[in-house]
Amino acid sequence: MEGLAVIPQLLREYKLNAQTADENDVINPSNNAVATLPKIIPSTVQLPSYFQYKETPELKQDAIAVEIQSETELQTSFNKNIADGQKKKGIRDTAGSDWFEMPAGELTESVKRDIQLLKMRNVLDPKRHYRRDTSTSLPKYFQMGRIVDGPFDFVSNRYTRAERKETILDEVLNDTERLKKFILCMTMNKYG
Repeated sequence: MEGLAVIPQLLREYKLNAQTADENDVINPSNNAVATLPKIIPSTVQLPSYFQYKETPELKQDAIAVEIQSETELQTSFNKNIADGQKKKGIRDTAGSDWFEMPAGELTESVKRDIQLLKMRNVLDPKRHYRRDTSTSLPKYFQMGRIVDGPFDFVSNRYTRAERKETILDEVLNDTERLKKFILCMTMNKYG
């Protein structure tokens, strides 16, 4: 409150200076004289706490969104021939609200192998029927997850830590039944 008490004192000083000034000191467009106000030293003025700005995470996110939007508007406002896809460059690429804003996945080599294995899953188990996959390209939007065992699963049905692998391909290669079948198929092809 000490800082707010300085303001009335400064106003009184300004009124006294204005009253004692000559009539020639009145600011005219032709006169180059500029009226000066006394400077308030920032260290002496302390604003009450409700004047202080608090940064909250919501405000920071909003500010970032506004910055991204303004940058894209500036880039596209000068050139009218820019495609709509380039206008939305600052917006995150998602599958849409019907797919709960699923982000576009990163296609690494291990992810590509896992997706190819999923597309060829009818070869792994020919007696099981899977819907035909006619797409030849890799999906743009996907998510990789992990199966968590529930409390109602039998302990004998759960994988141990040694049996769990990083990728689907590693799990298939370490499965002994599939390995036996693979060796059998290779020997049949080798000997006719």
